[in-house]
Amino acid sequence: MSNLSTDVWRLQGLSPMFTSELIGRDEVTKPVSLEFANTVHWHASQHPQDTLRSYPDLVSWAHEAGLTTDRQARQLVGLAQAQPGAARRALERALRLREAIYRIFIAVIHDKPVGATDLDALNAVVKKLGGDAQIKRTRSGFVWAWRTDGGDLESFLDPIALSAGRTVRRRPRLRLAVSGHQQEPQPALV
Repeated sequence: MSNLSTDVWRLQGLSPMFTSELIGRDEVTKPVSLEFANTVHWHASQHPQDTLRSYPDLVSWAHEAGLTTDRQARQLVGLAQAQPGAARRALERALRLREAIYRIFIAVIHDKPVGATDLDALNAVVKKLGGDAQIKRTRSGFVWAWRTDGGDLESFLDPIALSAGRTVRRRPRLRLAVSGHQQEPQPALV
């Protein structure tokens, strides 16, 4: 997958500008939030297989998903090595967000009420965007953008949360489906 281009990511020292537009991604048919929710294989089984077992795994996934540039991924891994406790907490929060997004998608798919705790977890990330959120013009149009502290080990969770919000709004297309080499049903847009 391609990285976000420098015309969208405005690196200013350690204070990047993140946007809700993921260059080189098809957010319409394959939202990053679905990919994030599906980083556990056989999720509903007795033996789920988590692909995000460490903070470097999380950064690697975010990089492959187009959420970080090479430089940002290296900076985040370096910061995590310097602050292992903070990196462990960031990973735990990311995994809690992933599980909340997964449960929200499953509830929507089965036409069940979404748990308040799960919605609160998603909204907590969205709320962080608060007053720093703004509209930015890019070559391809307008996007939401916001500033984050360059030392924020969770900065790439923001576009995932926004993607989840957009995805649940497409409720009629959100279903369980088997795709690729996986034989398990996973949340997907169909």
